[in-house]
Amino acid sequence: YYIRWSRIRKTVEIQDTSGGLMRASIASGGASSRSFGRGSGLRGSATTTATRDILCGVSGYAAPGQLLACMGPSGSGKTSLLNTLSGRTSYQDGVISINGERLTGAMKKRIMSKTAYVKQADIFFEHLTVQDQLTYTALLRLPSSMKKEQKHEEVSRILKLLRLTKVAESPISMLSGGEKKRVNIGTELLTDPMLLLLDEPTSGLDSTSAVSLLKLLTSLARDHGKTVVT
Repeated sequence: YYIRWSRIRKTVEIQDTSGGLMRASIASGGASSRSFGRGSGLRGSATTTATRDILCGVSGYAAPGQLLACMGPSGSGKTSLLNTLSGRTSYQDGVISINGERLTGAMKKRIMSKTAYVKQADIFFEHLTVQDQLTYTALLRLPSSMKKEQKHEEVSRILKLLRLTKVAESPISMLSGGEKKRVNIGTELLTDPMLLLLDEPTSGLDSTSAVSLLKLLTSLARDHGKTVVT
């Protein structure tokens, strides 16, 4: 998948509570709370609504065989961009296209089935083994037209690809941070996605695990033709 996004703009509504009862009380040294019992009601608790730009005219491009890293400080909108590209959140203006075709409602559903999104937090039933996690995912998410034996073969392929064979029978709770992240990626790779989005995949990892993970992502892009955005 060649994915391009042009002039993406996303806004959110925020409430201005600077005139709220609690802040008014703090600002006046408690005068508001003392007068509250004398019939002042909820004066000062009114809020006003305004909009704030989360993404403002963001453009970019990612191609198969490449690993694209979106970098910026905390709060700069990286996660919001990935949420938008994955179709998990709406945006107010701009264009997202796949292979030159504008992403619309009907096409979005088809594209999302070939898109994997690995979020920053690894959420598992940690008493399960790695093999259990991947097997249950394969049985649930792979097409019903596939035979059970084929699904088990796919699990074995992912274990070898992500170098998880040695810990296949280990509970997820006993894994290192890098191994947990690879299990998370493997859970998404089972559906053979063409577009792989990852939100801060190296957060919480030591430098050795981070380098190893990035080498894996680079291999997925170059050797398997995936489009990787992180």
